[in-house]
Amino acid sequence: MIKNIDERIIAESFHTGHEVDVVTIQKSDYEHLKEQAERVQGLENHLKLYEFCYRQAYEQNKRYREVIKKAIDDLENECLWYALEALKALGVESE
Repeated sequence: MIKNIDERIIAESFHTGHEVDVVTIQKSDYEHLKEQAERVQGLENHLKLYEFCYRQAYEQNKRYREVIKKAIDDLENECLWYALEALKALGVESE
């Protein structure tokens, strides 16, 4: 559709081959371009919202990974502690 608008502007204007600052377009073309600009603005707003949600989820997942790693480390340390206690109970000396 945009290409068609470009072609009509060139075909229906007093185009001299020089760049111009102002062109006249049909009202339907203007309305179409305005709708597209509004749609782009809406999509950009959605993108900002999705990026914000992604960053929040990424940070939350990072915190979850840290907590899970700490829980695993604590569990491993606790298991080692119980193993050492069991060895002491059996009379095995640790160095």
